[in-house]
This record gives sequence, C-alpha cells and structure tokens, in this order.
Amino acid sequence: MNGLTNPTTVALGADPVTSADRVLIEFGRAGITFSNAEDTDQYIFRIDHRLNDTQMLAFRYAFDDTSASPYGFGLNGPGFTADSVGRKQNFLMTHTWVLGPTLTNEFRFSYARPRSWFPFSAGNKELANTLQRIDIRGLSLFGMDPAYPQGRVANNWLYQDTVSKTKGTHTLRFGGEILRQL
Repeated sequence: MNGLTNPTTVALGADPVTSADRVLIEFGRAGITFSNAEDTDQYIFRIDHRLNDTQMLAFRYAFDDTSASPYGFGLNGPGFTADSVGRKQNFLMTHTWVLGPTLTNEFRFSYARPRSWFPFSAGNKELANTLQRIDIRGLSLFGMDPAYPQGRVANNWLYQDTVSKTKGTHTLRFGGEILRQL
C-alpha cells in the first residue's frame, strides 16, 4: 500500500499504515442519477366589468396542477423515493372606486387553497414502509426520509383595502389587510 491509506477506509485497533493485522471498514456516499418527470397544467381566467364611470369590478381565477416523480427530496437509495402532487387554486375579486379626481379606493378579496402531497413513489411502497432512514452522521445515509409520506392543505381568506389620495405632486396611499389562514 506504499504507506498511504485510502480516505474511505478506517482501521480499527491498529495503525493503518504500519500494522498488517487490521480490520478495514469501508464507507462512503453513492450518487443516484434518475430522470425527474414533472407535469404542470396552469390556467388563468379573468373578467373585467365596468359598473359605471367611477366603479369597476375584476374577477380572476388561477389554477395550477403539478406532479413530479420522483420528487427531489428524500432520495436515499433505490426504492426510497417520494413523488410530489400539488394543486393551487386562487380566486380574486377587486372593486375599484374613483371617489373624486384625487381620491380612489380599491377593495380586494381573495380566497386561495394550496394543497401538497408527497406520497411514496409507485412501486416503492413496500420497501419504503419497511426500512426507515439510517443516518451515520458525516458518512452516509440510506432509507426513506421519515418525513414521508406527508401532505398539507391551507385555506386562505384575504381582505385588503387601499385608499389613494393625490395632493399636488404627492400621492399618499394607506390601507390595511386581514388574512385568515386555516
């Protein structure tokens, strides 16, 4: 071995350079290369309606459906992969009211529902359910990330109101918002 040790081996109970009686334990990291197929559908619908010369309504609906297999996190060896499935929906209504030549009010209501799910990849469920992750700190890890499978759904209601006032060369804007998230 010409006096050098392999950096991926450890000698137990002896000097790795001088001792002929040694036990070697090899360790290291293995890289996995795979394709990451992602499919996304996105749609936006918008309607604007002029109530009169001073008031306008706008309605918008946005939809996003995405799936990825396998997902980029928790990949710790063959058979230990998770997918990603998500759907985001958002409805927005805006009421703009011109109260005078220098004063406007804009009220916005929005409802959003983002949903994410990270199931085990197809064909990996049996193996992923039988072996949790083994993590040798600083060396390697193998097995399924204990955070999978998981998912989350949120319901967001947002109310905003903004008043704009022009005074000479200055524009003042003030308002507030309330967000309720479940």
